[in-house]
Amino acid sequence: MGKKFKLIGLVLLTIFVFSVKVQAEDPLLDLLRKKGILTYEEAEKIRIETAQKKADALISLKGADIRLGGELELEFRDTQKDDGVSDSHARFQFDKFVLKPEVSFKDVNISLKGEIEFKEDEAFFAEGGIYFKNLPLNSKIFVGLKDRFIGISRKTESYPLLGTVLWRYEQLQINWEAELSPFYWGIAFGEGLRLGTKQVSEDSSYKMLADKRNVSYKTGHPEYGIKLGVKPDIGNLGTIDVLGFGFCGKLSDDDKATLSSKLPNYNSTSDKMKRYGARIVYNYKFDKLRKLTLVGEYAQLEDGKLERDGWYLQASHKWKFKRAYFKSFEPLIRYGKLDGDWEKSFSKPCSWDREMLTIALITELAKNVKLKTEYYINDEKTGRREVDNDELLVQLEFKF
Repeated sequence: MGKKFKLIGLVLLTIFVFSVKVQAEDPLLDLLRKKGILTYEEAEKIRIETAQKKADALISLKGADIRLGGELELEFRDTQKDDGVSDSHARFQFDKFVLKPEVSFKDVNISLKGEIEFKEDEAFFAEGGIYFKNLPLNSKIFVGLKDRFIGISRKTESYPLLGTVLWRYEQLQINWEAELSPFYWGIAFGEGLRLGTKQVSEDSSYKMLADKRNVSYKTGHPEYGIKLGVKPDIGNLGTIDVLGFGFCGKLSDDDKATLSSKLPNYNSTSDKMKRYGARIVYNYKFDKLRKLTLVGEYAQLEDGKLERDGWYLQASHKWKFKRAYFKSFEPLIRYGKLDGDWEKSFSKPCSWDREMLTIALITELAKNVKLKTEYYINDEKTGRREVDNDELLVQLEFKF
């Protein structure tokens, strides 16, 4: 009972403080209006905008706004019944529940953001850090745990093959990003991602080499990153975004051991690590309710003596509807490849060449609620026989 009373007291205190702040702002606006500094319409506009900003904040105290967002994902998945598939049973599963707290200090343009992720059997700090915004050259600085600063909204639950191996996972870093229209750029320095393995989609079999999260591994090898992009004005033809990027560092001893264990006959001591590539994104709005999005990306990856290259093309068309339910539909198709220059061995899936075709329909059931229906057609060059590991995923996503 004591905890309940404390919680109720905290809620009442928050409401009281919020109401006092709002009431304190009203007399000032009235005074400015009486002095002729503001018109009645201007004062009302400021009053409405202020109320909307306050409504977005969970708590607003001492110049700091505290917000809490998050998401919940529930899924149904089914995988083909190949002998090597680790979980071929069609079933429902809880994917994750994420809490996203944010504290913003408007006077100094500093904010703290974080993500706490809950899985079926674990909870962990997914990402977060400090943002310094509105710096010279329309720039910002981030310090903390975050994925490489070239990530893109993929729309689907699954990642492109190239996205999984290159920009899916988080690293401890500091980065600076700036924009001077039509150009934008950024530089980054951080703890290099470790070389690990990751499955193509939901089933955890037949994993491929991927740059993995480095938290708690203390590999001690730095990584340097750079990006340069341009968003030229093409008028009524839509919007276009062209990005080039590169990352370099050194393989750790653990990374070299991973290559030796996951590739046939690999015994190099080279510590070379490079990632470089380009992406183009095109958007065209037919009207306020229809939008076409095209994405293409290519990258080369070098790890010791291993060289890989990957690319994907993606197209989606979104239809919006002015109603409370079934607010939009967005069919999507994506095809990608990831090839390596190493000899293929059926017993070592990290040596395989990969292809992945994703066919998806993203339905906005209501505000903040989406149903994602996705089918993955996977093809591999294994050095021997084919494997049957296509997958179906239906996910209900709720964001707040």
